[in-house]
Amino acid sequence: MRPLFICLSLCIASMAWAQSNPPAPSAAEKGEAPNGKATKDQKRSNSNKKSSVTAGPVTINVYPTPITEPPAQGNPYEHHHKADTDWWLVVPTILLMAFTGGLFAYTARLASATRTLSNEAKETAKRQLRAYLSIDPDRSRKPSFLPNFDEWHTSGVKFILENKGQTPAYDVEYILASEPREFAAPGDKNDLRPKIPLEPIEFMKTASRFVLNPGGQTHMFATRKKPLGTEDRQAFMNKTKGMFIYGQVRFRDAFSNKQDRWAKFAAVYVGDGGATSAGLYWLPEGNDAN
Repeated sequence: MRPLFICLSLCIASMAWAQSNPPAPSAAEKGEAPNGKATKDQKRSNSNKKSSVTAGPVTINVYPTPITEPPAQGNPYEHHHKADTDWWLVVPTILLMAFTGGLFAYTARLASATRTLSNEAKETAKRQLRAYLSIDPDRSRKPSFLPNFDEWHTSGVKFILENKGQTPAYDVEYILASEPREFAAPGDKNDLRPKIPLEPIEFMKTASRFVLNPGGQTHMFATRKKPLGTEDRQAFMNKTKGMFIYGQVRFRDAFSNKQDRWAKFAAVYVGDGGATSAGLYWLPEGNDAN
């Protein structure tokens, strides 16, 4: 290893010395004849110099010979080779762009699907956790939960409003009405629609609101302001009229700031005022909820 380092150092030193000490000019470059013989021009020049020698200092300016390098010329083969290499890079670039575009489209579709699944999960959680209010008659009264003819203006029919959901129902308010009406098809037990459709009931602006917690209950009473008249009683006994009970409940659940949840209900009492011969039936129309 050491001899190799010494040889390499000697080579570098010799190259540096050769560059710093250019070779001496030849006889032809100096204008001299070979073999040390002077030419006629040299003899004539020397004689002229001898005749014109004067006393005084002589100044000789020596200028280095300028070194000019030929202009670099391009290599046609190398240029063609580079162009060919650049052309072959176009194909992988196009493939990479296509792959990137496909990856972007797939990512966008994946983000859209994820967003859809997230929204569906939120809606499912809302459906499972929101408040659900049910309306059912209180059947605990014996011998019958239905009133006789003399009780419609006192006790009437008691309904139970219960929250069967997982979260509280806020701003709960309800309204209901009961009035005798003729049947659209008297005598048909399968058609209990009223002859005159039930009109919607408007909520009062002064209606009180309350909170109904999960599992909580409250009572609603469907009564009349005045007792049944003789004509209505006879129509009930003839099955040409029935006592129609209908109303609406509205509230706000835990997932909304507006009172936008509601439930409508409609039922009809059919009977002659007896304890066992009367019945309460839900109507096919008028029962709905969101």
